[in-house]
Amino acid sequence: MKQHKKHSDRLRRDAPRPLFILYLFLIAWLPIPLGSNRVWAWSLFEVAICLLAGVWLVYILTRKLSLPEALIRLKIPLLLLGAWILYQWLQLVPLPLAMLEFFSPSTAALIASAEPVIGTGWHPISMDPGSSLAGILKNTAYLLMLVMTLILVDSRKRLRTLMILLLCVGLGEALLGIAGYYGNGLTLLWVETGGTSRAHGTYPNPNHFGALLSISISVTLGLLLTSMNLLREGKGMRGILIRWLSVVLSPRAVLIVALVTMFGALYLSNSRGASLSLFFSLLLVIAFGIYRHGWQSREAAMLPVALLLSLGAALFMGAGRLMERFLLFQAESEERLIIWQTTLEMVSDYPVFGIGEGGFQWLFPVYETVESSSAWYKYAHNDYLELLVNQGIVGALLLGGAMMLLLRHLFSSFTARRDPLVRGVLFAALSAIFSFLVHALFDFNFHIPANAAWFHVMLGAGLVACYLPSRHSHSHVASV
Repeated sequence: MKQHKKHSDRLRRDAPRPLFILYLFLIAWLPIPLGSNRVWAWSLFEVAICLLAGVWLVYILTRKLSLPEALIRLKIPLLLLGAWILYQWLQLVPLPLAMLEFFSPSTAALIASAEPVIGTGWHPISMDPGSSLAGILKNTAYLLMLVMTLILVDSRKRLRTLMILLLCVGLGEALLGIAGYYGNGLTLLWVETGGTSRAHGTYPNPNHFGALLSISISVTLGLLLTSMNLLREGKGMRGILIRWLSVVLSPRAVLIVALVTMFGALYLSNSRGASLSLFFSLLLVIAFGIYRHGWQSREAAMLPVALLLSLGAALFMGAGRLMERFLLFQAESEERLIIWQTTLEMVSDYPVFGIGEGGFQWLFPVYETVESSSAWYKYAHNDYLELLVNQGIVGALLLGGAMMLLLRHLFSSFTARRDPLVRGVLFAALSAIFSFLVHALFDFNFHIPANAAWFHVMLGAGLVACYLPSRHSHSHVASV
């Protein structure tokens, strides 16, 4: 009987350990080469994740194994995401001018006006097929990152390992950012970090560095929440105080130190968007947890720690320059508003099918006004508006519909599950996801490969937690 059980367990281990290790290595590598925001770096990422997916596919086909349960349960949102990728490919299909005029009159008119230069013939909806192809390959890689997370993170141990890795990489980035901030002409790896007024780690842009830290901070808070014992310390504020004293005086205090360090690096990045987005998302998830589970919940205990640790980091590292940047917000926001107004004009001209992935940077100068012509804008500094420009209402509905379904899964499990690890991972996932979604209103993190990939990893980790067997479940749980 025992032999039969072992044999059954072995058959259900659909994710080989070497693939999981390579997957972890890829996650750790992505932020290092300037956030993978260089052609060679994101190309390496695309090849690596496709190879991982291909090897896994060959593995299950040769062994005639079934698909993981998470993929089956999430088939509708995953199919929507697949349709979203397919739609972007369809934007590259050349069409006769008459048909193009039916689908996108503004695109046809623009092509007709440029006929002496580009000639007559068939043309795709995409304004720049080369940029669209690059964007599609990136989006496909992000989707594969989500799928491989659902496949490879198939046990409690692997899920915890993934969380610890995200913490460690974020802590390393924070230490590098702090060292660069206080260093004098310091060069680490290939990143010149010294002499800068803002911490930025391995990223050229401090705002994207801050966004990555928001994920690692959320993960660390989730691990702290996982480690709490709510059963024997009493009720009310006294119980919360005792719980946190037990954490501070235990080996888990290393998580406190990591949090203070990462909060400090976040402040030194002077990223207003990352800071505000993180605190908004933390308050949102904590408030939802308290609403669903009451003041005796684990989430209630996170409120004082998030506030106290962030305040402690601000006092220790100093947040004066961040405050100065908030004072400059009105002047800088006027420029952003001009960009957004111009982008909305583009959306109104290409409402349904857009102009193709990656086309914003090439069409924006056509609409640019005198007030916004002082710089070349590659991004709209609002990922939602840029999505509408590039992919139109059709692309936005496909992606938005899939995300809404996936978020419903996360919130439903966050309400229903009681397992500490599951609750901690869901807390981390929801906090990180909403931090990125809010930050996307002011920045372009979804166009930074490392950050976009980490977002999909956190989304996948939360979905894995939704269907993870409880600690005392007799269901099979594969080991690392």
